[in-house]
Amino acid sequence: MAQQIALFVRKAISVLMSAIAAIGALFTGTPTVEQGNIKLVNEYSYSLDDGISLGQGITTDGTYFYGFGALKVAGYCGIAKIDAKTGEIVNNSEYCIPKDIMLKGYTHFGDGSYYEGRLYIACEDIGFRNPAVFVYDAETLEFIEYRQVPENVLKDAHLPWCVVNNGVVYMSEFDNVDEIKMLRLSDFSYIGSIKLDMTLQHVQGGDIYGGTLYLSSNDGNKVKPTYAVDLATGSTKVSFVRGTGKTDTEAEGLAVYPFEDGSLFHIIDVGASVSLRSYAPAE
Repeated sequence: MAQQIALFVRKAISVLMSAIAAIGALFTGTPTVEQGNIKLVNEYSYSLDDGISLGQGITTDGTYFYGFGALKVAGYCGIAKIDAKTGEIVNNSEYCIPKDIMLKGYTHFGDGSYYEGRLYIACEDIGFRNPAVFVYDAETLEFIEYRQVPENVLKDAHLPWCVVNNGVVYMSEFDNVDEIKMLRLSDFSYIGSIKLDMTLQHVQGGDIYGGTLYLSSNDGNKVKPTYAVDLATGSTKVSFVRGTGKTDTEAEGLAVYPFEDGSLFHIIDVGASVSLRSYAPAE
């Protein structure tokens, strides 16, 4: 009964959000590339109701996209499994945090990562004191475990994103990001940090490709920068800047993976709808 009530509340809130978004859509512009050598090659769009389980982050195994969503006011976290060729949501796990763990205050998924058959999802607790990484089976979307980030690793205890690569978990704060923290995946012990040569704001998501960490940001008005960090040196630069067409459109998480259509960067934008936009390096 409690689960049915929670789902009803989630539905009611998302329907209200969709109605508000429909009005906002009248003023939505066309997404653009403002800076950088990329071009938009594909876009999947979802209503706020359907897209609620993928509005915070995205990852992929090359066959499926996996979206992560949250609605804090309803205590909701969800995972969507999406056919990468069609954009169809083929599986959806709503209220996917076990109740006893949710009652500890975990209410907000961020961006996450696919690694060796598992999904690793950044999650914040409601008081921003004990951020954790939640782990799910990618095939079934079933919960496996959660691991708290060691105390004092993150200065403000925000955890908007995490990436797992070669047995290491990478993560950062949301604002005033001047270093990337690293944990050992096997036991979540602290390894160290990569110092950046610039400070980033409103970091929403991250992924690693070819020795480079790409970080999506909502630090802008109608334009949203994505940064490239050299993992060996910490050298940081703007990789590209996208125009989302509307001031209240929020750039969220990203995945970096090469598909046959040439696309490489896959980014979630949330405004009047939830959009999964894929960009290819321009020739």
